[in-house]
Amino acid sequence: MEPRVDDAELAAARAHNPTRDPPWPASLDELMARRHVQAALAAARNGYGTARVDLRDAIPVHAIDGVLRMYEYEGSRAAATERAVALVERALAGERWPARPPRTGSDS
Repeated sequence: MEPRVDDAELAAARAHNPTRDPPWPASLDELMARRHVQAALAAARNGYGTARVDLRDAIPVHAIDGVLRMYEYEGSRAAATERAVALVERALAGERWPARPPRTGSDS
């Protein structure tokens, strides 16, 4: 026989918002984000470094340049995301930065 859930427990379970009140500390989210981005960056770097050898018998030589450009692009995206994750971690740790002055049309 299953244990019976009383109304108070059911109301508490329904009121819990897992996106607002996750059952884990924020540091776990930070760790997962950092590791995910680090893995993507490592994969792009590894792929770039081994693409010529790995693909030499699979695709024409001129197509390898396109693959290398794709790895460069994905690597730069992952590096930018890694910097953004680091900034979010620093902000969550309490670091604050002064506000930047608004840009004017001549700054572009």
